[in-house]
Amino acid sequence: MMRIGELARLTSKSVAALRYYEQAGLLPPPQRTEGGYRDYPHEAVERVRFINRAKALGFSLKEIASVLSLADKGQTPCGKVARAAHQKVARLDRRIALLQERRDALTESIRLWQCGLL
Repeated sequence: MMRIGELARLTSKSVAALRYYEQAGLLPPPQRTEGGYRDYPHEAVERVRFINRAKALGFSLKEIASVLSLADKGQTPCGKVARAAHQKVARLDRRIALLQERRDALTESIRLWQCGLL
């Protein structure tokens, strides 16, 4: 068992973020000491690391909570995660295409400016 400060240190999250995760249902409510301190199991480290990785991949906290809820119930959320990931890839592809178009237009403008045609 560990206190919230140690969990924060091990996961590079702030204490406030961990409290928010608990409030949002991403972290199960921890046991409390007689003094009222949160006492997290060591498994909480991997759970927070999973949340961090999912956030870095573009998943919202609501989406992450849904996946964790299914996993907590013993269900395999793989299909749901795969569908959401495919949607995120499609959005990224559209964004990349738009950025490439902008890059190409700017590159052409630079070429024209350098030639004195603009």
